[in-house]
Amino acid sequence: MHREDVLTFRKQLKSLWYRARREEPVFEGLPSSAVQLLVAVARSAQPPKPSELAAELHVTDSNVAASLRLLESRHFINLARRTEDRRSSSVQITEQGSALVETVGQQYTEWLHSAINELFTEEEQQILSKAGHLMEVLAKSQSSL
Repeated sequence: MHREDVLTFRKQLKSLWYRARREEPVFEGLPSSAVQLLVAVARSAQPPKPSELAAELHVTDSNVAASLRLLESRHFINLARRTEDRRSSSVQITEQGSALVETVGQQYTEWLHSAINELFTEEEQQILSKAGHLMEVLAKSQSSL
C-alpha cells in the first residue's frame, strides 16, 4: 500500500471512530470516558489495577481515578485491596456495571447493524466483513515502527 493510501485509510478510520462516538448514548448520566473505563474493566480477564487501565486507555492515572470514584459511587464497580500488595487496588465490576456494559454493547451493535444494512449492498457487506477481519489482524500484529 502506498503512503498516500495509508494516510487516506487512517483518515477513514478516524472518521468512522468519530462517527461511532457520536452514536454513543449517554448512560446513567456518565461521561463517555467513564463508560469506556467500565467496558475496559468488563473485558479484563482478571480484576485490573487502575494503572493498567490508564495504560490500556492511554489516559492519565488521575483521569482514571476520577472515573473510578464516579463509577464506585454509582455502584458500577468495587475497588478492592490486592492481597499480594495491600498498597494497590484492583477494580471489580458489579452486576449493575455488567448490566450497563451489556446495554451499551447492545445499543452500539444495533446502530452499527442498522447503518450497515441501510447503506450497503450484500456484496459490500461481505467486503466490509473481510476488511474487518484484516483490520483485526493488523490490530493484533506485533509490528512496531
